[in-house]
Amino acid sequence: MGFHLNFALRLDIVLGVIWGLCAWVIQNTGHHLEWKPFFLAGLVFIFITHLVVYYKIIIPLKKFSEIADNVADGDLAKSVDAIRSSELSDLQHSFTKITANLVEHQEEIGRYMQTIGDINKQLESQVEALSVLYSASKLMGTTLNLEALVRTLLSLTIDRLAITGSAVLLYNDSSDQVTVKDLTGFSPELFGKFKFFSDHKIVTETFSKENAWRPSESEINSLTSEFEADCISGMKLFFPMKIKDHFVGIFILGQKKNSFDFSSSEILLIQAIVGLATMAFNNARLYERSEATKNELDRKVFNLMTLQQSGKVLSSTLNLDQLIQISIDMFLETVYSNRGVLMLVGDDNNDKLEILASKGINNDELKELEKDPAEAWAITTLQKEKKPILAQELSSKSIYQSYLALDRPLPFAVYI
Repeated sequence: MGFHLNFALRLDIVLGVIWGLCAWVIQNTGHHLEWKPFFLAGLVFIFITHLVVYYKIIIPLKKFSEIADNVADGDLAKSVDAIRSSELSDLQHSFTKITANLVEHQEEIGRYMQTIGDINKQLESQVEALSVLYSASKLMGTTLNLEALVRTLLSLTIDRLAITGSAVLLYNDSSDQVTVKDLTGFSPELFGKFKFFSDHKIVTETFSKENAWRPSESEINSLTSEFEADCISGMKLFFPMKIKDHFVGIFILGQKKNSFDFSSSEILLIQAIVGLATMAFNNARLYERSEATKNELDRKVFNLMTLQQSGKVLSSTLNLDQLIQISIDMFLETVYSNRGVLMLVGDDNNDKLEILASKGINNDELKELEKDPAEAWAITTLQKEKKPILAQELSSKSIYQSYLALDRPLPFAVYI
């Protein structure tokens, strides 16, 4: 509306100037001019010009603007009907060409925008996948604790990949068995029931597939029946965890929370995460073994140093009382204990053991020990069997049936 007013005002000024120039020319040529009729004629001229411009230019341009908007909005049928209207007859040919170009480019732009939208979706999914991979590599590179690494993998799949359940099964080469290390979203009964040897169908099928094993419904039913665990029916994908020919374990996924199937890109992403986890698990196991080896070596070195030191100390004196006291101190220091008794066979050759030194035990306790049937059993058995007695083994194994009849704990943890 503002455009029309501004245009009409400018048109009035232009026509007024033209009419004024005509009056000036008439006067300067010596002709007589009647101002009133001339002024009225000017108003009529301006009015007629307004009508012609409005109906022949303004209205067609307005229609053309509407057609352009319709084409931009994708309403092609309305645009074709509008361009055939009689109101655009004077500009129909030109508008037809313009509209045809608009329609053609609108379709191209639509296809282009659709392509851009598809590319944006792919980029978003790739960015999300890279973000998940970055989080996985960052979290798994901060620790060598196997339990923490397994929990990280489970949490990552549940939280970032929106999956109902996952489980990590690790292979133990000493027992040749695959057992559940940890799980989430599945029943805890799998810890006790879901275990199998390395030649089981689950292992062979999982490692025979290129990416992951998708068991069929009949195969799932067979596994459910074999292991007597209904939660196995929720397992959808089995990923192999291996480094070259080294078997590390199997990673199991349940279905997606939206119940959709896994896409090929999602499987590739999970496979990449499993690859990172496999390396981390293997490194953690190697670290645990190296630490165990180191601790064992440290223990052996300590024992050798203790023996060497004991030999030096014990050979430094011939005083029996000093030797006895030094011996009990060294025994207790070696096993990091603060309580013990040293007994020796007496001089009368009756094989009776006598307490010659003690530490951390008062006289009243020593007297009570002499009356304790468990202590008497331990001393008698030690003299008879000639081998150490470990209290912790007696509680877990039926090594000595005679001890089980006592039904009471031994006073000391070790008898040597």
